[in-house]
This record gives sequence, structure tokens and C-alpha cells, in this order.
Amino acid sequence: MPQSTSEAGRKTASASTPLPSIPATGARNWRDYALLLALACCWSSTYPLTKLALPTIPPITFISARSLIAAAFLFAILWVRGIRIPTDARAMAESG
Repeated sequence: MPQSTSEAGRKTASASTPLPSIPATGARNWRDYALLLALACCWSSTYPLTKLALPTIPPITFISARSLIAAAFLFAILWVRGIRIPTDARAMAESG
């Protein structure tokens, strides 16, 4: 695969590289629908929980708690999948 270097120094695929093929519409399986259902449940539960919580919890506390819970959930997924988060300064500089 031909690669070129962008301004930031990262290697990127050149314009002549073909894009990966997209599966046909009928190629979905039960896992796709289960993930879609889980996503819909997570998103739809946000609104009733917000309506119940905001009269008793200050908004900044509620937003902070939601963000911390989401971060903990994502870190747990990374840990289960065995993906390490880079901690060196070079990786942090390249990502931002």
C-alpha cells in the first residue's frame, strides 16, 4: 500500500489507494442488531434520567458523573480487549 507523509509527520494512505469494500445491505447479522438495540437503550435512557436527576443534583455534578461513568465504561472495554492506552509524551503530542 503506497503511503505518504502528511504535514504532521504521520503516514497516510495516498489518494490512489482503493477504499475497503462495504458489505452488502443484506450482510447484517444478529450482532449488528443487538449493538444497535444497546445503543438505542443507552441513548433513550439519558432523557428520563436527566429529568429525574436535575431537580436534586446540580447540573455540573450530573454532567461530571455521566462523563466519569462513561470513561470508566470505555476503559473497562479497552482493558477487556487488551488495548493499552499510550502514556508517552510523543503519542500524546501526535494525537492532539
